[in-house]
Amino acid sequence: MNNVKCQDTTFSEKIARVRVVGGDLLVYVKDSIAVKNRSDLSINTLETLEVTDDSLDLPVNSEVFDMITPFNSQSSSQISSWSQENDIHFLSSINKAMDILGHGKISPIKFQIRTNIEDLKPSTLRYLKRKATTTVHEALDCIAPSQAKKLLQLLHIDKEPSSRTKLSNTEDIKLQQLIIQLYNESSDRNAKIQLLSMVSDLSSKKALQDLMPWISQYAVDTARQHAVKHGKGVPLPNKEKFTRQRIDKGKLDHALDFFFDPTFHQVSSFGTKELKLSSGEVLQIPEVVRTACHSSIVDTYMSYCKETEFEPLSRATLFNILSECPASHRTNLKGLDNIAADGVCAMDTLLEIVANFQNSTVHQNTNFSDMKEKLISYKLYLKTDFKHHVQMKDQCSDHCIQFALSDPTEKKLARSCTDHLHDMKCPRCCLLPDTVIELKRIISEFTEERTEFLVDIETAEGKVLDWKSHILRCVNQDRCRLETLQNLTEGDAMIVMDWAMKFLPLRHREKQSDFFGQKGFNWHVTVVIFKDIDDLTLKHRTYVHTIESAKQDWYSITSVIEHTLKTIKDQMPNIKSVVLRSDNAGCYHCSNLRHSLHGISQRTGVYIKEYDFSEAQNGKSYCDSKIAHMRGKMRKYVLEGGDIRSSTEMKEALDVYGGVSGCQISNVTIDTESQTKDQSQLKGITKYSNVKIDHDGRLTCWKAFGIGEGQCITMSSFNQEDTNLNVLEDFSLPKHIEGSIKNSNSIVNDQVPREGDLYCPEMTCSRKFKSYSELEDHCFVGDHALCPTHDLIKLQWKGVCLDISSCSVKTREGSLQNGDSTLQSGWGLKKDRKSVRFSLKTKNYLKEIFDSGEKNGQKANASNVAKNMRISRDNTGKKIFSPHEYLQPSQIVSYFSRLALLLKCPSKKDCEVSDEDLESAIALINRSEALEELL
Repeated sequence: MNNVKCQDTTFSEKIARVRVVGGDLLVYVKDSIAVKNRSDLSINTLETLEVTDDSLDLPVNSEVFDMITPFNSQSSSQISSWSQENDIHFLSSINKAMDILGHGKISPIKFQIRTNIEDLKPSTLRYLKRKATTTVHEALDCIAPSQAKKLLQLLHIDKEPSSRTKLSNTEDIKLQQLIIQLYNESSDRNAKIQLLSMVSDLSSKKALQDLMPWISQYAVDTARQHAVKHGKGVPLPNKEKFTRQRIDKGKLDHALDFFFDPTFHQVSSFGTKELKLSSGEVLQIPEVVRTACHSSIVDTYMSYCKETEFEPLSRATLFNILSECPASHRTNLKGLDNIAADGVCAMDTLLEIVANFQNSTVHQNTNFSDMKEKLISYKLYLKTDFKHHVQMKDQCSDHCIQFALSDPTEKKLARSCTDHLHDMKCPRCCLLPDTVIELKRIISEFTEERTEFLVDIETAEGKVLDWKSHILRCVNQDRCRLETLQNLTEGDAMIVMDWAMKFLPLRHREKQSDFFGQKGFNWHVTVVIFKDIDDLTLKHRTYVHTIESAKQDWYSITSVIEHTLKTIKDQMPNIKSVVLRSDNAGCYHCSNLRHSLHGISQRTGVYIKEYDFSEAQNGKSYCDSKIAHMRGKMRKYVLEGGDIRSSTEMKEALDVYGGVSGCQISNVTIDTESQTKDQSQLKGITKYSNVKIDHDGRLTCWKAFGIGEGQCITMSSFNQEDTNLNVLEDFSLPKHIEGSIKNSNSIVNDQVPREGDLYCPEMTCSRKFKSYSELEDHCFVGDHALCPTHDLIKLQWKGVCLDISSCSVKTREGSLQNGDSTLQSGWGLKKDRKSVRFSLKTKNYLKEIFDSGEKNGQKANASNVAKNMRISRDNTGKKIFSPHEYLQPSQIVSYFSRLALLLKCPSKKDCEVSDEDLESAIALINRSEALEELL
């Protein structure tokens, strides 16, 4: 094909170029096209021709033009007007040319495309792509035989922008191999889609499957779709959780009314929970305990619906509703405060009595529901707010510490309230007395079982009052600890002591034979708290004594205290005086230890000026936190392959890797040969909670901290010399010698609703507004933001929790009323226990049960025996025991223990228990009950 350029003439002013195609002359004009033989050419062909050669001239007077057709004005209608005969003739010419070009390898063209290619069907597109590929390759093969692919690749490279930087083939291969390797090593589906999207469009599916035979076409399609929609290598967006919300409104309200019944919930004494709505808003609610498990609540609700012939929601939906309302579940607890646990059980006893009267047909006009609510409110009050209401001086006798802890029989242990009157009463403290008075009035009208009910009510009331006084003493003794820490000066320190639970041996690989019959190691923890001289912050050092075997008695404590004070004197010479503090364990709260303190001060050079005790069952201290840290350290040591089979290895485990922060460990043994044989007896020593030791050794004791001037106790002849503690391995300094004690600042409650937050009255709308006008406009327009059903459940649950806790979240201000109290001075002090002799009938009954258990091997349970005593009857149908003869389970356990001891004693030949044995049993009972308070 030759291209020519026309010469300028009068006729061809508009002629630009001329081309000869297949022997026919084609002239390009600026506004039109002239063709010599139009039957040989098609408009589509003309539109794609270009003239680049200027070697041909055109004659001026030419008659080769049969037609002049505007080039830019060709339309589809003009194209379609071409005759079918001309189209067939033109296709024949093209097929001839392609047959010559492809040497017979190219199949003939059957039709031409006159519509938009984007509108064609997939099958037509595949046909065009296949035909075009064959034609182009055959044409390029004519130019460069056997190198058509390389020439085509060269054309593609030339068409790419010059500014684009392209990796070499080697780098491309390395990159693809790296992506494939990461794809194989990844186990996350989303990560695999990200990686595959980076290479999915570089090759066909077949080529990708040849590279990675384990991938499917679906995986390739998914990766390509991700690359188009989000981009190559872009992380997959998180799928929004969609919850079906087609719950029937009536059925939902019916279920919520049942689930939110206060019977299934009770408020906790402290703590909060958080509710998170779908909008991200977080709601804070009080800690609520659910008294039944979810399955029990759902089963009860389904039974209720069956009785009332109501069609409920499905079980799965009901469980989902309960899961959207977070609450703590009731669980079994261990190591509870004995006094508090007895008080709670006594409240349950009173509630049970009220429920029995409510179910009876007598006194139908009495509002027993109101009495029940008063008892529940009083129990919550003791658990929550009572300890915050008590003060050193108060016009309410229930809240006045000075009045409650003053001993009316001893002036030195009392403090008169001369600067204030007790002319106010607390309505919440009066809930129990008022209810008890009302119950006694109702019981007085009964003829049968009246005495039994009265005894149960009086016993329960006494235990609840013991719980109340116990809380008040806890507050007062804790005030002692806080004041001691605040008043620490340079040279002073407070020492907190406690025995840790025995540590059982641990092995990295433990045999079954090593598991049974293990003997624990004793370890005593002493925390020394002092004030830093430079920044006046509280610091602490912890001294731990590991003992292979020892009695946890007063002498062991004396030996440990003496060794600890000597170490303190060596490490911190500036410490001149200390205040000791511990719980009420028998090894601490005894007269022998108190009389030994003066001698320890003289031998160590550190003056012990005070000894304070925490209230019984309230002795948790800094020692417990350090014990937890050290237990974790030892468990980690065993997990790493170590063994702890002795006190020596126990010290090794605690000292490894720099030790525990602020803790020093010493392995010792107690020298019992140095223990004095003398005994010091102080009557009522366990009643004193605070002891001050003078420089001359005299003791001044208080029953309650800060109440009275104290009672002086003269020194006895008791004298304990140096304990001579055997130190096998002395203290070694850890990496961090001292620890810091941070003061906890009060947290401001920011959960109070802000002023101006107005919520839309529509139940399903979650919008809120700052002004009433905005709210009014919103309601007028009706553009409500629908709140999801689960959020509605959570919002209603928040309201229920607030209603449950409303009775225990009241403030003290405005709660007092005018009135006189019936309480006597000293009502908060510990009460003396009276020794009561068992009747012969009681002894015979218990001994018969004990002997039966010894014969058949089925030992009786003390709780069951105590219950059977209440219902046992003789042959005539009368009760064997009167209410005043009922025993507590602890009394029965002590008496059974005494009988078992008599069986083992060979000197006792008779099976009858004498009065002297009975007195010993009573003394043992009193001792056991006293230990329950102390421990």
